[in-house]
Amino acid sequence: MAESQDSYPYDPEVIAALRASLSEPRFSTYLSKANGDEAFAFALYLYNARLAEAFLFPLGVSEITLRNAVDGVLVRRFGANWQVDAEFRDGMLTPESRGALNKAMDRAGSGDRGKLIAELTFDFWSNLFRVDYADFWRTHANIAFPGLVRGEGR
Repeated sequence: MAESQDSYPYDPEVIAALRASLSEPRFSTYLSKANGDEAFAFALYLYNARLAEAFLFPLGVSEITLRNAVDGVLVRRFGANWQVDAEFRDGMLTPESRGALNKAMDRAGSGDRGKLIAELTFDFWSNLFRVDYADFWRTHANIAFPGLVRGEGR
C-alpha cells in the first residue's frame, strides 16, 4: 500500500481493520482534516507517511554531520576521551546532558567513542546548542562549521 501510487480501495472491512490498528486520537486528527471522509483520512495518513519518509534521509545525514562536527570540536578541546573528561562533564554539561551521556555510555558498553557517538541521541547533540552552551560555541562554532559567516554563532 505505501509504495503504490495507485488509489487503494478502502472498503468497509479494510477501513475497520486500519482503524483498529491506529489509535482513535491519532486517526481522529486525519478524520477531522478530511471532514469525516474515512477514505480521504487514510489517504492523508499515507501522504504523511510518504512525506516523513522523504525527510528521513536528509535528516539522518544532518544528524551524522552535526554529531561528527561536534565530536571533532570536543576532541580538539577536551581530548579523545571527552566523554570522561571532568572539565567537560562537570564544568560544561548541564545535569540533563550529563544524564543522557551516562545512559549512552552504559548502552555503548565500552570505551569506544564511535559506539558512544552512535548511542547518543540527536536530542543530546542539538541540546549542546542551547543557551547553556553559548560561551563554548562563541569560540568553537567556526571550528565545527568552517563555512559559518563571521559573526554568526550557534
